[in-house]
Amino acid sequence: MALSNLDRVNKGLDLLRKGLLPYVEKEMKAEYQNYWEMEAAECFPEGHHSRNLRPEEWDVAALLTIMFKQWNKVFGKVLGHSERSWVSELMEIRKRAVHQNKNNVFDTDDAFRALDNVERLLSAIAAPEAEEADNQKNELLRVRYEENTRKKTRAIEAKSVIDASAIGLRPWRQVITPHPDVASGKFQQAEFAADLWRVYQDGEGAGEYGKPIDFFNRTYLTQGIRKLLTNTLKRLNGVGGDPVINLQTNFGGGKTHSLLAIYHLCSGVNFSSVRDLESFFNEVGDLRPPSKVNKAVLVGNRIAPGVTHSKPDGTKAHTLWGELAWQLGGKEGYAMLQEADEKATNPGDQLVPLLKKYAPCVVLIDEWVAYARQLKEGGNDSGGTYGTQMSFAQALCEAAKTVDNALVVVSLPASDIEMGGDKGRQAAAELGNIIGRIESPWSAATTEESFEIVTRRLFSPIATKEQFADRDATARAFSEFYRNNKTDFPNETQDSNYEKRIRDFYPIHPELFDALAERWASIPQFQKTRGILRLMAKIIHFLWENNDQGPLILPANVPMDDSEIQGELMRYLDDPWRAVIQKDVDGNNSLPKQIDNDYPNIGRYSATRRVARTLFFGSAPTFNAANRGIDEQRIKLGAILPGETIPTFTDALRHLTDKATFVYHQSKNYWYSTQNNVNRTAEERAAHIQEDRVEEEILTLFTQQLQPSGSQIRRIHFMPQSSNDVPDDLEMKLVVLGIKHPHVPRDGNSLAFQKAKEILSTKGASQRLYRNTLIFLAPDKTRLEELKQAVKSYLAWKSIVDDKVALNLDAYQCNQAEGKRKSGLDTIKLRLPETFIWILTPYQEVGSSDVQWDESKMNGSNQEAYLSRVLKKLTSQSQLYNDFASSELRINLDKIPLWRGDNVSVRQLREDFAKYLYLPKLSSANLLQQAIESGLSLVSWQKDSFAYAESFDEENARYRGLRAGTSVMISFDGSGLLVKPDIAEVQISKEREEAEAKKAADAGNPITPYPVTESGLGETTVNEQDPNTAKRTRFVGHVETDATRFFRCTDDIEKEILKHLNLATGTKVRITIHIEATNPDGFSQDTERTLKENGKTLGFGNVEFD
Repeated sequence: MALSNLDRVNKGLDLLRKGLLPYVEKEMKAEYQNYWEMEAAECFPEGHHSRNLRPEEWDVAALLTIMFKQWNKVFGKVLGHSERSWVSELMEIRKRAVHQNKNNVFDTDDAFRALDNVERLLSAIAAPEAEEADNQKNELLRVRYEENTRKKTRAIEAKSVIDASAIGLRPWRQVITPHPDVASGKFQQAEFAADLWRVYQDGEGAGEYGKPIDFFNRTYLTQGIRKLLTNTLKRLNGVGGDPVINLQTNFGGGKTHSLLAIYHLCSGVNFSSVRDLESFFNEVGDLRPPSKVNKAVLVGNRIAPGVTHSKPDGTKAHTLWGELAWQLGGKEGYAMLQEADEKATNPGDQLVPLLKKYAPCVVLIDEWVAYARQLKEGGNDSGGTYGTQMSFAQALCEAAKTVDNALVVVSLPASDIEMGGDKGRQAAAELGNIIGRIESPWSAATTEESFEIVTRRLFSPIATKEQFADRDATARAFSEFYRNNKTDFPNETQDSNYEKRIRDFYPIHPELFDALAERWASIPQFQKTRGILRLMAKIIHFLWENNDQGPLILPANVPMDDSEIQGELMRYLDDPWRAVIQKDVDGNNSLPKQIDNDYPNIGRYSATRRVARTLFFGSAPTFNAANRGIDEQRIKLGAILPGETIPTFTDALRHLTDKATFVYHQSKNYWYSTQNNVNRTAEERAAHIQEDRVEEEILTLFTQQLQPSGSQIRRIHFMPQSSNDVPDDLEMKLVVLGIKHPHVPRDGNSLAFQKAKEILSTKGASQRLYRNTLIFLAPDKTRLEELKQAVKSYLAWKSIVDDKVALNLDAYQCNQAEGKRKSGLDTIKLRLPETFIWILTPYQEVGSSDVQWDESKMNGSNQEAYLSRVLKKLTSQSQLYNDFASSELRINLDKIPLWRGDNVSVRQLREDFAKYLYLPKLSSANLLQQAIESGLSLVSWQKDSFAYAESFDEENARYRGLRAGTSVMISFDGSGLLVKPDIAEVQISKEREEAEAKKAADAGNPITPYPVTESGLGETTVNEQDPNTAKRTRFVGHVETDATRFFRCTDDIEKEILKHLNLATGTKVRITIHIEATNPDGFSQDTERTLKENGKTLGFGNVEFD
């Protein structure tokens, strides 16, 4: 039956308990002597069952708790920060294993991480169980590989974002092929075999790393390895060479690979089939290794101090020198150092005859510090004391110096992560001093050599002319693209050597390799070349399996959300980075994917995801560095293909920076961080802003934007909460509905319509009277959500600016917050007119009691004042009149009709236009007044307009002050009447006859009445001239007005009277202005003086007061 992941984790924890128990007991005893059990019990809470158990009854949780609690006093002296983090993580893993349920299940990645931590911790204390833990881990790798191969289909769209065919370049997968173990995903299993101890024990059973021919076929001979092998050949052949070599470099600098190279060189195999190695032999004068070389392999974290190591021939080795003697000469060799081994004393000079007897010989020592740091200063451990170990180191180096064909190669760590705690640093320093007196310096691989190592290990070599041609075409296309757009890419791309780098690094883009070799390799745990190999193998496997079509493998190709790749990245990053990746870097629910979906122009290139991947890959490993982040040019270098539109990626970066929670931007550099930027604070604050606060801000900003002016609608009522908030009066009103009442097109029951109908019908508890004074402006439901989000965002940023001191914002964050506040306000100002776009206008057909609604959508340029756009829309559809002719008034008077008998008061007429929905909506009462006054002045008033009377004399059945065809200033506050023209014509005719009769009687002449003209002039009438009489030569006209209407009256006189007089040739016009004013309180002396002086200045003939 197949093991579950939980079963595998529990087996690993059992193995961990078995390995930890003796180690914990030994270290606690060394610190606390006979009181160690008491001190261990203090690590558990009061009442905890472990307090009453014997040490052999402690479970793995108890052992880990003791290590964690006693770290500073006991375990931290030997082990380092990495080991402490493994202990902490294993404590959490054990809790998960005990409390696992359907919501907390170990997947394959979780199980592998657990077993990896188990193996690492056991190796750190040199527990024998480490090898079995390693086997369990490798078995899980095999299972994971088989799981992956069963997944035949994957969601490629979410991962693959680059298509070479779109730019006319051949995809890399059609040019070069990964090695089978890389393409199949088995690379990691093979890499775990790159272990000196495993190769020593299993030989060819350790895979390709155990086979000398395969090993050298895939090994690039760097200058460091060439120098090392040259020294080895010279030394073993007795023709010079240094006796001791210290391979001291940072974690992952190639030490293990170099040790394996020496080990296999001395294997006695015929290397004639290995071209690079044969060439190397020729370079060193055909110097080759001796046919038989005795080898000793000592790996400090696989040989536990104080533990007896039984050999197949019955030999029992207790110390490193015992192990060394047995490996070189078997039982016979061990016998030479048996006494020193059994007594755990320094063998001293006895090492010289041992090396001489088994020369040519090579001694390879790895993880010596890990072994030495566990030794005590005193005591009677079977492995010897710390001091004895240092003496042995010095004796071994001196012995190697004495024996001409003996070589000692030691690997010492250069980084704290490998050294461990204080004891580890002490051991590294002392061993370094001892070996340094004799050692030969050794150099690790350069960046360029590391690249050669990586490409040779991951890909089969290019062999055909066609492959070389395709590779060169790709390199040329990229290089020309960079040179043609030099301001968008880093300076190094303008060098002709960059094209060579693209060719040499093919199919890996130089920017991807540089990010790995320079930025990721700066993380101590990354292991440099091995770290690059592990990560690139996973990337290439994924891209190969998912049929990637890119011309090169760029940072933008790396799918950060793939569990395998993300798991590898998280080996070197803290756990909070997972949340960063999921939210702001990659995946179906990530922000970059959302931006790509929201903006099709960006999404067609998957530009935001590509930018985010590049930025993460380039900035995550160094986000805490002083010079953190990468600039825009480098982001583009890692994301854009030849022929693609560069500004699109600039836009993508801008959107990402504006919206991401974990992206920072300062000066020229951008970077990801695990700390929320101010965006996250703004998001959290925006999420808590209430709807009423949003409406309040919209009201404030919209009130500023929608200001009446000139002759436009002067009454705007914003977002009334009830119908009582909208006055019921004669003025035309635009009612702006609030955000709780949005409109949905063609929905007669939308919330906007419901609110508009309520306001139209009522004012509070009363029926609304003046319904024809209402026009409604409503927000669009769809766009309203965008506006509300914009307002929430603006308010959030505004609050951050206000709270910058309390939030302890730095200068960058203050500038960011202020910039976001300003841009947020600008966004709202743009979105307000884009949201409030529905004009709802009530109307009725004549003769119908049903209220109908016109639904109009706003249009026009945002450059135009918003209220002007509203009015233009209304007037263009005759829903609102900004100009009203007297002829239209006459039509409505007759058609509806609005006459009350033979007349209608102007006050009633104004009320009619405010009340009845079948009448035109006038933007201002002035329009009605102008229409009336214009109609009264028409020459054709009988046909096109009406007459005006000051009142009606009921007793005499006559209209007082009846006028028509002349300028009349009317007031809606008075008792004036509009009179039907036929009725007015009769009275005017009669009055004229009476006037003519009276005139004739006064002159003693018979009455000769004149017919009424069509242009009756009211009080001063002009009769039609008899063609048989002489032409009249004098015109006299008189009109009265008040001071408030003087200028308007003179304007009308100029248009209607003076204009016609001036058209008559030879006419001389004299205008006399007569002003008469009364004041019941009398005029002051100052007023009299001012009027007299001004009158004299203006040429008044006479100015008098009485």
